Amino acid sequence: MKKTIAHPILPVLCGLGTWPNQFNPGAFRKMLLPIVLLFYFFTLSAQEEELPPCGCTEGAAQIGSGVGVPTLQSAISLGLIVSAANSPSTPQQVCVKGTLTAQNINYTFFLSVVTMDANAEIKVNTNGTLTFDNSTVQGCTTMWNHIEVSGSGKLNSFSSTIQDGKQAFRIRTGARLKIKGNQFINDYVGIFLINATPNTLGKVHLDDVFTGNNFSTSQSGLKSPYAGQLGFAGIQNTGMAGLTVGTTNGAGSPNTFTNLLNGVVAYNASLAVNGASFTRIKQQANSSGIRLDGLCAGVFAKNSFTDCNFGLNSVTAFSINFSDNTLTDIHDRGVYIQGFIDGVTPKGNIVVNSNNISTLSSGVQTAGIHVTGVNTLNAASNIVTVGNATGLLEEYAGIYLENSYFSSALPGFVSGNTINAYSGANGIHWGSGANSITENNTITLFEPASGSPSSFGFATGIIQGCNDNAITTGNTVLGYGTSNNLTDGISTVFGNNMTFCCNGTNLTKKGFNYFGTGTLWRISQTSFGTHEVGLFVQGNSSFTVQENQGNQWLGTYSVAGAQHTGSDPSAIFNSRFRVNPFASPFKPLVVSTPNAPGASWFTPGSGSPMTCAQFPECGIPIIGEDSPIDSFDIIIAQGLFATGTPQEPVMRWVAERGLYARLQANNSLLSLNPSLTSFYNANQTTKVGLYQTVENAIAALSGLSPVERAQFKANSDLILSHLNQLVQKDYQMVDASAAQLSALALDKENLTNSIYQLELANEVLYATIQGALYAQIPIVQAQNAALVASNIWEQNEKTVNEIYLSWLLTNDLTTAQLAQLLAIASQCPLEGGRSVFVTRGLYSLKVRSNFEDGILCAGAENREDGTVIAATIPEAGF
Repeated sequence: MKKTIAHPILPVLCGLGTWPNQFNPGAFRKMLLPIVLLFYFFTLSAQEEELPPCGCTEGAAQIGSGVGVPTLQSAISLGLIVSAANSPSTPQQVCVKGTLTAQNINYTFFLSVVTMDANAEIKVNTNGTLTFDNSTVQGCTTMWNHIEVSGSGKLNSFSSTIQDGKQAFRIRTGARLKIKGNQFINDYVGIFLINATPNTLGKVHLDDVFTGNNFSTSQSGLKSPYAGQLGFAGIQNTGMAGLTVGTTNGAGSPNTFTNLLNGVVAYNASLAVNGASFTRIKQQANSSGIRLDGLCAGVFAKNSFTDCNFGLNSVTAFSINFSDNTLTDIHDRGVYIQGFIDGVTPKGNIVVNSNNISTLSSGVQTAGIHVTGVNTLNAASNIVTVGNATGLLEEYAGIYLENSYFSSALPGFVSGNTINAYSGANGIHWGSGANSITENNTITLFEPASGSPSSFGFATGIIQGCNDNAITTGNTVLGYGTSNNLTDGISTVFGNNMTFCCNGTNLTKKGFNYFGTGTLWRISQTSFGTHEVGLFVQGNSSFTVQENQGNQWLGTYSVAGAQHTGSDPSAIFNSRFRVNPFASPFKPLVVSTPNAPGASWFTPGSGSPMTCAQFPECGIPIIGEDSPIDSFDIIIAQGLFATGTPQEPVMRWVAERGLYARLQANNSLLSLNPSLTSFYNANQTTKVGLYQTVENAIAALSGLSPVERAQFKANSDLILSHLNQLVQKDYQMVDASAAQLSALALDKENLTNSIYQLELANEVLYATIQGALYAQIPIVQAQNAALVASNIWEQNEKTVNEIYLSWLLTNDLTTAQLAQLLAIASQCPLEGGRSVFVTRGLYSLKVRSNFEDGILCAGAENREDGTVIAATIPEAGF
């Protein structure tokens, strides 16, 4: 075989097809390029063979500890590489074997090829600066380790190709970076940021805006030891404060992440990602454009996500602002935030605003248990398309909030969203919680295409599942017809102090569908369009008497304008609508009580009907546990609720537990009626009182260390504010002059230092909160273990308490616990009680799941033997 004439410039020029992406056309380079090209073609004509595939063969300078040349200085002194002064203008070809150290030196690889042998690495330490300028760093036949920067070291990389690294750029605490316009190809992790000491915080300094970098895996996949696999992440940030990636300024070239398992991954870190593009992030079930875990805070704006499993996938992050992003062809959930109200970690603000999301599953979803009292959620002005016209759907909802508990002072908001739900998907689903406001949303339910597979079950505009102290107002739901489909406008189950007002439903099978028990309900100023049944109450469900609430029946109804299917006249009487004028449209023309003929459901009232214009926000505030007592509460206290009905035991249990909790929280209510006093005193030592005591003890866990929690929240808010300021600095840097750039870099460093100090403070606060929690949990576990369970709804509550308390200690669920949770979650709430909803939230933290109560509860009114229908649920681990 004839010998090849090796030249250091050839490997760079062999990639001329991608030259524009790798070449930074400065004035000097524009002048140099024609000369280099002429020399290249002259050299090529003298060759008889192509360059060997590995630069570590003949012709490359061998440097590194593996060949006895451990530092750049020693390589220079031996004449293997050019001097530091000449390096910014001299192309080179080198091979690194073992470890090469850059310390107390400023060195540039310009138009060069640096080939890294197997497990090779470069360390940039104290006062060392290493620059890659229009160069290539590549592996040979296997992947190499990393280029690590630590201490006061500095790494610059401009318009270069960095490929085949296990952690190509490994950035430790204190390092300084300039990263612009690079190609990160076939790296397991392109840029890996990690603090110097494991499990502690660190900070990194960006001296310029981080733009124009492309992270991708080629079709052939990675080299050994990850042969054929996709890269794990473009960027992984572990324990670093204040990283900003990209800018919202359109003049800054976007960073792109393509064909990876994840785009950006962060653990116990704060970061901003803006103006980036995430494409084909879908190889694994939990592949995500952006994935957060641990104590993370993040700002994410003007990003695009296409063909990804998740857009944003967050586990226990405490402050997030995800706004003005576009998500297209999302296979699982667009935005998924789990555990941010888990009672363990004090969390901050969650903002999901003005995004355009198209997904087969949920557009926006949260899952968590209990409340710290300092959380906020604002999901507003999003455009969400969920499902598709073919019916190929893993059905969830446009916006799905499971076990989302907020405080009355800081309620959770879902407002001003436009949701298009296809093929059995729901619009907005609250699956258990407290203190929510759902307002001014527009939801359209679309019929599956002809011949498409059937949907999972009911398609519902708004579901309020066991969501206490909730306001649902000003929403519009439009269905696709009233027959041969399973659609509801608004559907609710259980819940106390719930307000539904100024809503409109049209062209669904049922306009408003209610079952369960609840007190202090208001269904007011609702417009029922054309339905099979406008207002539908299942079985012996019951809620508060409605006093001239101004509802209107404006459409046609093939069965009835209002129908109550209960057989107990007292349940119907205690849900009666007092109406004046006693005529259409304020009273439906047809009122049906088929199982209790003649029961008084709609009766004459007095006064003028309410109107939306007259009562902003319906004129009915959220009322807490000290809310007034009404006749329905007296019925419960006297033990007369739902007597003689199949669901009497569980319905009475739920009603009595709710009443007891209110009386316990506000003893002054006892004086309003002797029946209340007798009821409360009698139940202090019964199951009603004992189970409530455990529930109170569990809720109190989220209130431990209130001073520390409040300070954690304040710090978290300030971190988010500083991140937003960092984003603005990046925006300004794109077009800044040299003097402005220096000033902006100093501003960024000061903000990063502040974030770092705030995160250090939060670590101390978190440890204090955790210590108090871990000391109290065993006490509550003992209380729960002492409970006696005779019925399925009691056993459900005891079991989910036990598993939840265990999860608080371990932050994990065992296979056996997941099986127990699934068995409870698959029950009809009318039979399994309110714990069914709490269970679903806990179960969904680990397993992709969906539960259709319309199917699970089918025939529940006629099942007197207590049998339970379980759901068939698709499962996939996260």
